[in-house]
Amino acid sequence: MFWDKSYTPSQNIEALLEKENVSVEEFLDDDDILLECRSQKKSIVNYFTRPDVIKRLVELITTEPSDDLPLAQRYRHAHMACEILTFGLPSLDEKLLSDEDLLKTLYSYLENEPPLNPLLSSFFSKTFSMLFTRKAEQDWFLYQQMCLQLLEYIKSQNNFLDLISKHFSTPVIPDLIMQMMREVEGGQMKRNLYEWLTEDKLVERLVEIIGNPQETDKHANVAEFLCDLIQQGRSMRHMEQENDSFEPTFDGSNPILKCIESEQNIEALLNVILEPNAQESAVVSGISVVLMLLKPVVFTDEPNSDRMKYIQNREKEIREQILSTVIRVIAPRLKDFNELLRNPPKKPEIVTTAAKLTQPFGMTRLQICRIFTVLLQTKNEEISKAVCETDFFETLLTLFKQYCWNNFLHSEVEKCLQLVFYTQLSNNNSTQGSTIVNDGSFNKAENNSENTSFFDFVFKSDNSKNDKIEANEESENLEKVEKNTVEKEDVEMKAEEQIGDGKNETSTEATNEKSEATANSNAMETDDGAVANEKSAEDKEKAIDAKADDEEKEDEESELNKTKVHTDSGPSALQIHVVEKCQLVSKLIDCWKYNAEMESAEKGRRLGYMGHLIKIFKHITDSISESEHIGALIESNLSDEFELKLWQSIINPTDGDLTKALATQNKMLANCNAHEAGDYSQHLPKDFMGDNSTWDYIMSSNMINNLGFSDSGSNFGRNIEDDDDDDDENNAGNDGSGGSGVGSSLFGKSAVSTSALQAFGVTNNPWDHMDPFCDMTANSNSTPWTADFNSDNFADFDSHFSSFTNDLGESLVNAASTTA
Repeated sequence: MFWDKSYTPSQNIEALLEKENVSVEEFLDDDDILLECRSQKKSIVNYFTRPDVIKRLVELITTEPSDDLPLAQRYRHAHMACEILTFGLPSLDEKLLSDEDLLKTLYSYLENEPPLNPLLSSFFSKTFSMLFTRKAEQDWFLYQQMCLQLLEYIKSQNNFLDLISKHFSTPVIPDLIMQMMREVEGGQMKRNLYEWLTEDKLVERLVEIIGNPQETDKHANVAEFLCDLIQQGRSMRHMEQENDSFEPTFDGSNPILKCIESEQNIEALLNVILEPNAQESAVVSGISVVLMLLKPVVFTDEPNSDRMKYIQNREKEIREQILSTVIRVIAPRLKDFNELLRNPPKKPEIVTTAAKLTQPFGMTRLQICRIFTVLLQTKNEEISKAVCETDFFETLLTLFKQYCWNNFLHSEVEKCLQLVFYTQLSNNNSTQGSTIVNDGSFNKAENNSENTSFFDFVFKSDNSKNDKIEANEESENLEKVEKNTVEKEDVEMKAEEQIGDGKNETSTEATNEKSEATANSNAMETDDGAVANEKSAEDKEKAIDAKADDEEKEDEESELNKTKVHTDSGPSALQIHVVEKCQLVSKLIDCWKYNAEMESAEKGRRLGYMGHLIKIFKHITDSISESEHIGALIESNLSDEFELKLWQSIINPTDGDLTKALATQNKMLANCNAHEAGDYSQHLPKDFMGDNSTWDYIMSSNMINNLGFSDSGSNFGRNIEDDDDDDDENNAGNDGSGGSGVGSSLFGKSAVSTSALQAFGVTNNPWDHMDPFCDMTANSNSTPWTADFNSDNFADFDSHFSSFTNDLGESLVNAASTTA
């Protein structure tokens, strides 16, 4: 809301205050009414705190307006009434709470049948939440009394949670509970609220709604509400531990969170998910809640005190207990999940651009794949044993080939198989510091071994890199000092030889002068030697400290290595199950052959699963390179000699199909690893970005000007939407662009001037060969933009951009090196 500081009292409102039998609507029609309320004039406050006026304001925000009014004016009175009620007028909220009739009028809005008007619901929610939100200047004891009055009134109605559950299709209504749990202040008051919600079975009501097939429109909102309760409960527990309050509200988790994480409610949630003929919305919503329960805790800050270590260890223990509870309940039900994966709820066919899907894959099966992925990440023996007792991987591989264009499915298959063939090598190629999120998406976190705990604490630190840089600098300085010392010793020996071989014919004066010069040089050498000795002593101390740090790091690494399971200790039970029983490699080879057939056909194209299939083969080959047993197990389970030769032809490290596919993939990505941050230009040398002198020159003002950029009037770093018209009209002829507005564009034709290109050895301007109006077709003679893009040269940076980029990149580096 924007207020007019130069506002003067409204004469119209003054006249309304003096008028008899004036209605509330007449005040609300005045445009200055909110400014008058902001001034809190005594006459205005007295009027709007009258019981009959408050009742009329409440009626306006809880009653549907007449349809005869124009739409632009239909909700004006309701909006203004809500603003006045929540404006913070003195004693207005107190009078509303103290009058039971007024409170009943407000509460009666929840008794309306769904669906509710979303706009009126927002007005009601804003007014109701005002009653338990503390104002800045409000007395603490008065606030506690008001909260107690409101809570006692809600309890006395005996149907508050029933009404809230009825209106879950309007999310702003159940959000009132979240606001009460978050905004109510005071330890005792908050405990009373949470205990009442638990005793009134809030969690059980929500689980029943998910299981009700007649309320499918509420399932997603209820699941999101449960996930918010879990997230808020965990945040509250962590904040109370960090703040170290004198009187913590709860000892550990709050009652609502404990109720959700209890074995009884988890079992009830699984019964809803796995109920025969369950609705897809119920299955998807229930699994999203289970995934939130399994979400690990990740600390991004390193513990810098004993208390922080204690808090993190305690949080880890709590999460391990929750994990063990969920696993104990869900492990016996994995067979039911696998059966639901094979026979999901029926869905109508979908016609896509690729094909007609008579049975779409669906969110049900995708969520089941996600929950298997999360459970496999726990590395729990009970889970691994339960998975081996099902045909989950066989079903997964069948779906992988059947739905060859569903990359959501392919991603889950690749994650599951990476967890099966987990190696340190494959882990280094993945992203770092990630965790599982609410929707079940999974990023590979950096673990130390297969026995790494599910709830790893991620600490982001660059100390190791800094230590390495300091150690390298110290070693270089030490080498320079030793080299200077050796050179000085050689000079002294030569000087002594020349003095010893001096001729006797020199005069006495010359001898005296030489002796004096020698003395002076000796004195200077003595001083230099002292300084050199001091520097060498300091360098030696630094080298000793660096060596001690390296030894400490080696000790830490050795301790970590002790906890690692040797990768060559033999295949795990899950690996044996996947390779032997599920015939994993044979099915993957079949997918590879099927793609080759489809790609070689007329108008063929590469299938959608090939990107993930290449990654799966890469995980398996990484595992084979670290364990001979895996390779022997795979080769012993191939069907025949032909399949063995085909397998070897795929994984051959020199000229195998996998090696060629990886090379082609790197070529299409311009030799960039999508999982690692690095230089995105393969044409520039590696030391180009690290050479400070070259980089300083490139970024200098002279270099920028030579490239055709200018500091004045440049659009570099500005919002491209700012003043575009002004640039076109006012900058004509000032920047050399002829008023086109692209004189300093990074990618326009005039981004690099012709003189700048000639200065770097580029005689032919590549932009001159481009006709912006040419026909972009395969039959056009213009190059390089008219090539026939297919699977062999699509996004091939070498074939389309190498000539210009190579010439310009090499010229830039050469010019920088010569100038430096």
